[in-house]
Amino acid sequence: MEENHIMAYPCIWEETSCITAMENMSAGNLIVCPNYGALPETTAGFAQMYDWTPDLNEHAKRFYYEMKHAIEAVRGYTKKVNGLYVQNVISKQKEYADHFYNWELRGKEWTEFLTNIQK
Repeated sequence: MEENHIMAYPCIWEETSCITAMENMSAGNLIVCPNYGALPETTAGFAQMYDWTPDLNEHAKRFYYEMKHAIEAVRGYTKKVNGLYVQNVISKQKEYADHFYNWELRGKEWTEFLTNIQK
């Protein structure tokens, strides 16, 4: 993942969380995905998102447009994503993911949760 620049994720399933998005955020990849399920919450406003639609042809058109924009941004043709400079987005998303999605923190939360439900 660290050799890539973009995570292309035209998801059509209503995710509750997406570990792949979390890992790609930490790896410094720009995420391109729909605003469907928990993807907006998981990507915390850092992803290049488009409006989800159940119409697969329209979904593909929207995804194509956002991918084209993301590729242009990463290559430096346009410098902004979601109104911010792409390198700032990627830097801040990595910082966010490394803080909130690190396994040491998650492991402690799950251990505490499971310990408390046993009581």
